[in-house]
Amino acid sequence: MLGSSRVIATNIDESLPFYLLDDYRKELVAEIKRIEKIGDKLALVLDDTIFYPGGGHQPHDTGRVIINGREFLINKVEKRENTILHYLNEFTDTTKLPVGSKVKLMIDWERRYRIMKLHTAEHIFMECIRKEGYDLENGQWGPDKGLIVFNEEIPPETLFKCEAGTNKIIRKDLSVYRVINRNYITIKIDEYSERPCGGTHVSRTGEIGFFKIISILKRGKAVYFNVGNEAIDSIIKDYNDLLSIAINTLNLRQEIDLRKVNKMILDTVKDFSGIRNQNEKLSRMLIKIIIQLPYREVKIGEHVFKAHYLDLTDLEVQPKHLKRIGQLISSGEKEEFVIFKLSEESVALIFKRSKKLFKKLRKELRRITKNESTKVQVSSIEGGLVIKSMNQNIDSIIKLIQTS
Repeated sequence: MLGSSRVIATNIDESLPFYLLDDYRKELVAEIKRIEKIGDKLALVLDDTIFYPGGGHQPHDTGRVIINGREFLINKVEKRENTILHYLNEFTDTTKLPVGSKVKLMIDWERRYRIMKLHTAEHIFMECIRKEGYDLENGQWGPDKGLIVFNEEIPPETLFKCEAGTNKIIRKDLSVYRVINRNYITIKIDEYSERPCGGTHVSRTGEIGFFKIISILKRGKAVYFNVGNEAIDSIIKDYNDLLSIAINTLNLRQEIDLRKVNKMILDTVKDFSGIRNQNEKLSRMLIKIIIQLPYREVKIGEHVFKAHYLDLTDLEVQPKHLKRIGQLISSGEKEEFVIFKLSEESVALIFKRSKKLFKKLRKELRRITKNESTKVQVSSIEGGLVIKSMNQNIDSIIKLIQTS
């Protein structure tokens, strides 16, 4: 539900434009004071306006105006000295636009409201960034996404710390005020921050919904960000892109129920929101992907296993990274057996094991790979074994295991 603007005004000038008094006003009846011809365009100068003319890194508003029953687009608004110009999208005979005529302004509300959320989110995020010792150099808040350029490069861990802090303030649903005193304007977010600003803003931080850094540029010198559903959509797109890579690059060309995997991805975002350890996140994500894959039959000596297979060569996963996965599989209820291809030279077997089974498998692996053309090294890791080929591609070892 949309709020109403919270404005604290003292000693204000009567000529203060209406957009500073009510960010949520979508329509306004105004009077033509004069008409200016600039190049091949006509620009209206009105006695009042709800259109923000741009400035302070915020884009100008767009919308429509009805004049004598005829509708025109306003696709540009700018402020020159103390005059706000509303450019019409086509040339019109000025005799049909007499000074003193009443016109109806209608703002492009979806665009405006999105900019309001982006701008307020920038205030919250930059307050955290300033507390970390950095500051703003440049940027633009909208209309589709936000760009922030910092005064120097910022480490990713600091950026993501402030991203989390921004979402914390959003969830608190704090009140946002415009404070005007003798035409000096600040935006105050409860007790969190107060900064000089003449742009438009939401009235509560909760209206922003969600804040997400969508890309980091120039080693942390700048970031693009988004808010609300568009920010969530960017997360879903990133995970869908990862899924596409998994299918097309990691040799996962088995039959997979993509709806289940997509649901798993969305559930994972929620499940992992409180997990800060990156290896823990990787481990749990891989487990969730593994259980969606079909089984392959693997025979090692007299032992036959139904195993999941996952090619991780493009992710540069090391055996040490599988420690937590081994612990998770060993502590689970199901007798899972997973083959991870780690590189062109090594493969890992992770399974719920007993000491007896571990010894048998290790012995059997050495037996079936023991010949002059296939030299391998079998070593143990927590939760399983690693087989490293010393003289050929590991795919032949995987094939040998599966057909032994």
